Amino acid sequence: MPTLARPLALLALAAAPLTLAAQSNPVELGMDAGLVVQLGEPSRTAFDIPRQQVRANFFLDRNWSLETRLGYQRSSVENGGSSSQLGVEIGPMFHFGSTTRFGSRPIPDWYVRPSLLLASGSVNPENGPRRSDTDVGFAAAIGTRVPLVADRLALRLEGQLGKFADADDGFLALGIGFSFFIR
Repeated sequence: MPTLARPLALLALAAAPLTLAAQSNPVELGMDAGLVVQLGEPSRTAFDIPRQQVRANFFLDRNWSLETRLGYQRSSVENGGSSSQLGVEIGPMFHFGSTTRFGSRPIPDWYVRPSLLLASGSVNPENGPRRSDTDVGFAAAIGTRVPLVADRLALRLEGQLGKFADADDGFLALGIGFSFFIR
């Protein structure tokens, strides 16, 4: 697959749920700060504020929604090489209960979220050939939302455990962020 086609295909997959969301159901948009711990030897810890991704959650009915996440990172070194990574995450969300109301629509407090992970990256060293790779993974998350402002803003807390197919070890991610609800 050509180098440019792969990231564009991942982007199209992330945007696909836009056609699934009915106008009467709210859409949740958000960004999070995140702590990610790579499990195994050697372990690695990263803390990002905000995380290098955005998320959109499309409510399908009272208990189900479809969440997508899209992230892009690019770094370069003066007089040196560069690297870039595009990541997409998509999966259904199951909501438990509905003790809080946002507008006329109940917004549940607790949820679980399995998801498919897709990552495409490339490294362009100063000396040497360009390398690129694509990987697929799976993750599972549990989280909650706490209403902050009327029917438009909530605090979101989430824990996620996942693994990429080509990786030897998995990862643990903890997130805290804000969710904005639009119709």
